[in-house]
Amino acid sequence: MGCETCIYHLNWLPTRKEAFVSFEADDLIWLSRLREPGGLCEGWELQTVTWEEYLDLFLPLVTNGVVTYDPDPYTGAISSSLVATTAAGAEGGAVPVRKDTTSGSMYDYLVIDPTGPQLPVFIDLAGKFTGSGTIWQTSQPSSGSAKCDAYLWAIEKYIDTGTCDTTELSYSLDLWGLTRDGVSTYLLEQLRVHDYSMSKKAFCFEFSPWGDEIPNDDTGQPMGTDLATFKKILDACNVQNGTNDMIHVCGFPNWGYKYVSLFGGSHNAFETEWEFMRLMSAYNGYADVEFGSSSTSFYSGLEPEVKQRRYVQNPVPSYDEMVADGLIDGSGNIVDGNYSCIVMGDYDSPAWTLYRLAGGAGVFGQSARGEVNCNWGVNPNLIDKASVAMDYMYRNKTDKDYFAAWDSGCGYVNPGQFYGTRESGYPSIMPTWQEHCRESFRQMDYSITAWILNGSQNLTSTDADYYSVFSGDGIGLHTTNPWSGEGLVENSPVDELSGSSDYTQFQFEDYSSGVNFAWYRAVNWSVGSSGGPYVDWGPDHVKLKEEQFASSGNNHHFVDIYTYYYLMRHHLGGSNNYRATWISDTIPRIMAAGQDYPVTVTVRNDGWDSWSESDLYGLGYSVLSDGSVTATAANYEVNGRIQLPGGTTVNPGENVVFSFNVMVPSSNGNYDLYYDMTGTNTPLPEFFTELFDSSDNDLDFRSISLTPDGSSDFYEAQCTTISSFSSDPSGATPLSLSDDGSATINLIGETVELYGQAYNTFYVNANGNITFDRSDRDTDESLDDHFMTPRISALFDNLNPSSQGTVSWEQLSDRAVVTWEVIPEYNTDSDNSFQIEMFFDGKIQISWLNVDASDGLAGLSAGGGIPAGFNESDLTNCDSGSAGSDTLWFHQKNNIEWKKEIIVATNETDIDTDGDGVPDVVEEQYGSLYWHPGDHIEQLEATVELGDLVQPYDGSAKSVSATTDPAGLAVDLTYDGLTNLPVEAGSYTVVGTINEVAYQGAATNTLVIESAYDAWKAEWFTEAEQADPELSGPEADYDGDGFSNGEEYIAGTDPTDDQAFPYVSLQPEAAVPNGHNYIMNWASASGRVYSIEWTPDLLQSFVPLQTNILWPQSSYTDEMHRAEAKGFYRVDISID
Repeated sequence: MGCETCIYHLNWLPTRKEAFVSFEADDLIWLSRLREPGGLCEGWELQTVTWEEYLDLFLPLVTNGVVTYDPDPYTGAISSSLVATTAAGAEGGAVPVRKDTTSGSMYDYLVIDPTGPQLPVFIDLAGKFTGSGTIWQTSQPSSGSAKCDAYLWAIEKYIDTGTCDTTELSYSLDLWGLTRDGVSTYLLEQLRVHDYSMSKKAFCFEFSPWGDEIPNDDTGQPMGTDLATFKKILDACNVQNGTNDMIHVCGFPNWGYKYVSLFGGSHNAFETEWEFMRLMSAYNGYADVEFGSSSTSFYSGLEPEVKQRRYVQNPVPSYDEMVADGLIDGSGNIVDGNYSCIVMGDYDSPAWTLYRLAGGAGVFGQSARGEVNCNWGVNPNLIDKASVAMDYMYRNKTDKDYFAAWDSGCGYVNPGQFYGTRESGYPSIMPTWQEHCRESFRQMDYSITAWILNGSQNLTSTDADYYSVFSGDGIGLHTTNPWSGEGLVENSPVDELSGSSDYTQFQFEDYSSGVNFAWYRAVNWSVGSSGGPYVDWGPDHVKLKEEQFASSGNNHHFVDIYTYYYLMRHHLGGSNNYRATWISDTIPRIMAAGQDYPVTVTVRNDGWDSWSESDLYGLGYSVLSDGSVTATAANYEVNGRIQLPGGTTVNPGENVVFSFNVMVPSSNGNYDLYYDMTGTNTPLPEFFTELFDSSDNDLDFRSISLTPDGSSDFYEAQCTTISSFSSDPSGATPLSLSDDGSATINLIGETVELYGQAYNTFYVNANGNITFDRSDRDTDESLDDHFMTPRISALFDNLNPSSQGTVSWEQLSDRAVVTWEVIPEYNTDSDNSFQIEMFFDGKIQISWLNVDASDGLAGLSAGGGIPAGFNESDLTNCDSGSAGSDTLWFHQKNNIEWKKEIIVATNETDIDTDGDGVPDVVEEQYGSLYWHPGDHIEQLEATVELGDLVQPYDGSAKSVSATTDPAGLAVDLTYDGLTNLPVEAGSYTVVGTINEVAYQGAATNTLVIESAYDAWKAEWFTEAEQADPELSGPEADYDGDGFSNGEEYIAGTDPTDDQAFPYVSLQPEAAVPNGHNYIMNWASASGRVYSIEWTPDLLQSFVPLQTNILWPQSSYTDEMHRAEAKGFYRVDISID
């Protein structure tokens, strides 16, 4: 145990190497899958180390030392082991160790043994918590429990100071595990989670969730101490989080050891599970059910690689495909039969997903996969701790594999504890939960929550309504009340679990007539014979069921989960339009501020509608600051709609590529780039009802008038802003209503109408509504209750008019008016004032003044239950049609938009995430890991060839050329070690070095800048003659014509021909008045510049007569000095 425990606790320590630890045969399989082509670690170097080498690698990182805890679970504080783990993770550079001083123990090796590392004791928790007096290092009195005192110490030291990550909790077996069969395998499995917990700086603990019994691991504690301390941890975390954050809880009650009836408690295992989840949910927690997965900190650390991948589900069958498959007839109706959806689930645990679903012997590998429809219930948040399994399954899925969320979405929760009256007293966390789920659903291309479990509480349509935001294509409920059968909530199809609750042998429905839908929870450990071992449900079992019912004669179909819910939605009158999957994009992760980037986005049509430009289908995008709320229609409309490519029609199942420019913000920072589809909105039925959660009631000082108009919606709505009621209630008759009471009103000679039904009697209910066929004392403002009976709800909420305010009514000449003035919510002093006016011509008007309530429900009900195709209204925007407008964005139909995290910098190369000196964009270009400093780009050998090595001197800077193989690589050049280009004649050592991240190579040569004379000399003399200055030097006269080589170079004559030499002749022209003109002639040569100069005598300076004379001119006539008696001429020669 010592070695294994040390490994678990060392493995989290940060290092430039990544340690993958194998404890199961499946771990080696996952290692292979990580490194296979396409795997998350493809191409990574692997080094296998021994236990000693492992210690050599990690022990230097233990810079603080060891945190010791009690050695004996019978005499010490059993919680000290988990508190030590918390301390080591929060402090960093430390490892928790049981203070077992016997020879050969891990403590002995790490601390005492002179041949060991002799680590210092950083914190010694052994013997510090006794359950009496004052808690060690605090001023707190003991709780009466050593176990709980240790946690109270840790709360003060690590939660209250913010040293822990208060969004991370770890629930695992404490030291008490040593009391069962010595060192248990289960304990060792539980210890494996600690590398993840410590890497996250999580607070580690284990408690009973029950306050009505003494926990069996701490029988001496006062009743309720475990639960009270449990709540203190949760409260302390939420204080740090401002009650605004979800808290990730890694773990699950240890049924096999504690807190259940098997070990003396009064609650069975399921009750303990549900109470644990209920409590966690009430305090903003969600769980992944961890039973001991190996290397989860390693898998979690692959998040940057995971985020670069796009996980896409299989296309949804189209309407035409379902017709062709005989599921829909020619009239558009579902063909009578039994439509069964088997969801193989309960994969809310990293361990079950890694080892029992997708491991070497897991059901994902069964032979029938690919032959039958396989619906896998896997929580999408497992992409964190089981990333290798999620990635592997998506890479290897067949066209019959589909994935949906399990156990209440993105983590195991009791959603009923996220809103309403919560045990914690906190405000609703539901909006945060919705966004949390949207993130993981988006990443894994989920749009169905296959199973919502609310533990010991019933689910309602309110829960389904909240889940529809991220589960737009289907919701499966465990048990509901009063919900029954199939229905639509916000156009999301909802169905209750079918079959026996005994999931070891549930019965399949097989009706002989009608359209029948049934989904089944086929969990792991649910197939077995009486008294025999259970085995996990898999494709082979689905195939057996298909074969069993093939001959039933009742048209039995075992369908994929998308076909199941699309068929159901169609059958119930909903719409399968406006569904899209985001296939890929070319949007860079890092972009330069203020620039435009050409990008593409590929989208698949997963709806039953065809997309065309004429129907206004297109794409929009929005760039928002990191952490802002999800983009709205208004955000998308800022950049305008990106049209479909001209003439394109995108049919169901087809892809379309949008090409456009992204306009990057001008300020540096982190941003979220959203994109979404838009199209024509086919208006859905309007039911004039809105359910508010704990934060979005916006009815203050608004009024809505509902006038019968003969339409399918029955009413036309108009909204206005008001400052007072239209009917003054000052003369009305007060009604004496108790809390949740009701009063019967009988009209005199008149009737009021609701959806065309006339009534002369109605009931005024204390909780903000009027009913017509009976009074109603219900305090639950759910959609189920609202639509159960004909009703007008102004503010259906748990109100209490008996404590303050007035409810009154009066019958006027044209209307009946009921007013609630200054009515509080139950157990509050809030102020809510509203009025319902029912005109005798059928018009209804609802008005609100001050509304302190942040939740509630408002609207109309015709009774008979939630109507088919129900979509929630927006009662403050009813003039524009709250069910929709001419155009819509797909997210408004609960199709989750895409979000990409981007970084805006002054220059793309400014960002170096891993600090290795290589910009992210360069590492990404060459396939290196931008997020890991230990991953360096492997440089390949390349060659450099230098050219243009001999050049003439002409006064300008000279550079050589460089070519590379492979071609086009950047080369840095130096000349005698300098980057400055040489100008003067001479020889220079040139070094050309390849400057590329992925290539290396260099070459050296000599650049010669020849003088002008050297270049001329090479034209006339052999190499041997050039080497002999006596023959070709500038002072020599090679041809013996009396002119040196240097003089002939300047004159441009042939130095090897004694008949070719510089000469000048002067002769007079014929006589002219006042004397003679003189003509000068000279040997003119190319590349020379001549000037003619004159002076009257040699004591004076020469004066230029003509300059810049070029070849081929070779004569000049002087007409200026013919009267002079004497004079001297001179020809100046220079090289051009």
